[in-house]
Amino acid sequence: MSNPLSNLSARERRLIVITLLVIGGSACVLLGLQGYNRIASLDGEIDRLEQELMNLTQQNAQRSAVEEAYRQVVEEHSSEMTKEEIHDNLRREIFRLAKTVIPAKGGRPAREVDLVRIPTLREGLLREEGEGYREYEIRFRIPLTRVQNLMRFLQRIETSSQILRIDSLDLSRSPESTQVQATLVITRTVLDNPDAASPRGGAGVGARVSRVGSV
Repeated sequence: MSNPLSNLSARERRLIVITLLVIGGSACVLLGLQGYNRIASLDGEIDRLEQELMNLTQQNAQRSAVEEAYRQVVEEHSSEMTKEEIHDNLRREIFRLAKTVIPAKGGRPAREVDLVRIPTLREGLLREEGEGYREYEIRFRIPLTRVQNLMRFLQRIETSSQILRIDSLDLSRSPESTQVQATLVITRTVLDNPDAASPRGGAGVGARVSRVGSV
């Protein structure tokens, strides 16, 4: 049986060799690219796992400090206060948050002014169904005020040293006015049993707007 290549000219044999070399080279390049992409993917996964390990290590190192800070908060807000004492303390805190200090300027001394005006704070509702804590809910109204002042007041509530939560915020505004009226429902959490609370199960501080109306 004759060799098929023997019937080909030298030029044709060179073309076949070159074609085989190109095919082989392309296959090697393709395999190399696949291997490179696989290695790059593994390197990215290693970097991600190393970063995750670093984050977990930092969190574990900070755990004792976080737990100590939480114990201090629990001790500060744990109390056997009566309903009247809770209301009185909350009332003073809300009125404090409703005021701001204008710093001295141009020879004029610093002075305290109303950030928002709160006409009255009626008695609230004390809920004691929680295990190890109580919640005192109070509702009050803020007459016409600037939106910027109201937002600053809400921010101050969230950063209060007491455990306060904004449960409801109703806004209304007349078409011809740039000021708004607001009705808020705020809840203060009082921890009665520090041992029954945990960092994951605390009441926390949050804010949500339930209804925003325009008149």
